[in-house]
Amino acid sequence: MSTETEKEDLRTLGKQIEKLGLDYNHMLEAGYDGIVYHFDGQIVQGNQAFADMIECTVEDTIGLNAFKLYPPESIDTVMKNLQEATEDPYEVEALTMTGKQFRVSIWGMNFYMNGQMGRVIGTKKVGD
Repeated sequence: MSTETEKEDLRTLGKQIEKLGLDYNHMLEAGYDGIVYHFDGQIVQGNQAFADMIECTVEDTIGLNAFKLYPPESIDTVMKNLQEATEDPYEVEALTMTGKQFRVSIWGMNFYMNGQMGRVIGTKKVGD
């Protein structure tokens, strides 16, 4: 887990993302209600719907390694889509913070801030 200083740095990145005005309304319109921003898997900002999905608070998501939210059978698919920077939706198994497994649809898009590539992810549970 991140130290408090690291979390504060991540909060600052999240605020910078807000200032960029990245528009994710198209994700919300498509039903992707959980939204999260990460750099190399480290979450810098997420919304309440995402936190609810993984059964924690929004504050708990800051600094979380997003890749730990997938079981071994899903991580290859997640990493392939990340490396290929695909913007096509796909489905995998995911994990809550307590380890409960659920099916999720994911849509992602890369963005750049301060010369660093990040990714915004839209998520929605499948079959609920």
